[in-house]
Amino acid sequence: MIGILLNDASYEQDIRELLMAFYPGEGFAHERTGGVDFYVEGTYELESGTFSLDILENEEKKAGAAFPISYENRLEAKTAIKRELYGLLSARTGKTLPWGTLTGIRPTKIALSRLDQGVSEEEIREFMEKTIGDLVKARDLLKTFDVEVNPSYATATTNRFFGSSNPAQGKFYNNRGTRLNYYAVTVLLARACLWAQKTDDALTYAQEIIDLVTAKTLKFSTSGSILSVPKMFDDLLFGFYQEKLTETFEPYVNNTNSHRLTIDDKPFFTTPTNDKRSGFIKTSTNFLTKYTVNVSDEKDKIVPNIRISEAYYIAAECLYKTDMKTAAADLMVVRKARGYSSPVLSGTMTEDAFWEALTYEYRKEFIGEGQLIFFYKRTNRPITFSEGKFDHKGKLTLPVPDSESAI
Repeated sequence: MIGILLNDASYEQDIRELLMAFYPGEGFAHERTGGVDFYVEGTYELESGTFSLDILENEEKKAGAAFPISYENRLEAKTAIKRELYGLLSARTGKTLPWGTLTGIRPTKIALSRLDQGVSEEEIREFMEKTIGDLVKARDLLKTFDVEVNPSYATATTNRFFGSSNPAQGKFYNNRGTRLNYYAVTVLLARACLWAQKTDDALTYAQEIIDLVTAKTLKFSTSGSILSVPKMFDDLLFGFYQEKLTETFEPYVNNTNSHRLTIDDKPFFTTPTNDKRSGFIKTSTNFLTKYTVNVSDEKDKIVPNIRISEAYYIAAECLYKTDMKTAAADLMVVRKARGYSSPVLSGTMTEDAFWEALTYEYRKEFIGEGQLIFFYKRTNRPITFSEGKFDHKGKLTLPVPDSESAI
């Protein structure tokens, strides 16, 4: 058992998560008691603005560090505490974590969940490397057709989703948007690298998509078309085809159904009005309009999954610490495409302001697309509502149901 003794609990969760990463399966005590192997004692001195971390065994100090922090900048304070604690624990255990040093980036939930399951650090590292390696190979195979032979079948919206052409290689090559085409895999690679905290690689893949938009090979949906085509097919690179989607979804948007699906956070999702994504919620009923119920329309059977906008968000997240100006500009490209051109995000905004802006984007852009929960899990940021924020404390992973555990 490990003891955590703090005179200010503001960063208790961050300290405990890092301890969990180095000592998976250990229990924790928050007072002096028997059966504790060692204590991590954290003390904040308000007058000096100093935070000290000490590792104690039998009341004897074995290691420690003292450093200045500012509670006015929570992100920087958290980063400093994690950096120093990481160094102390790494020196104590002789281990480094498979996802990096955690200096400024929160531990990925996929790694922690696997550690909780008893998977070794080497296996986690191998898992992430194999995942990325598979995607690299897939992208190389897809490049021949999607980029070199018939690029328009993956870049033109009418070909990508609506199969209006007749490729010489066969009709299989139509509807590339419902299969993992080259461009979708490129964004997926950027996403995987971001999870693995390979930010240089993530930026490289994301920038490739951004450059294609700049060259007008790929494009965003026009802001004027968003309300009439809320799935925004022009910038949707990949989506699942679900034959019975509209039949499945219809009961949840039917006014006569007492169990219909509504969006409670109406203030956020219906304003500002110049952000066309605010129209994704029907104000009279609070229904999500991204999924309609026209069973005869093939495009209504698409479940959006990978968008061009995600490449801009990934690039911004990779850059904000070193180049806030470019990070802000990347976010503004998406906002302008959605009609939200004012106010302009500042290239000198604080890191806290950046995370507020990025969270806003994920909430607006991916509503109804299943992305937001993974954003919260990966970044370990609190779930945001108009009424405030909910700190999920990293508990966003549900156990496998007993009915499926044997599969």
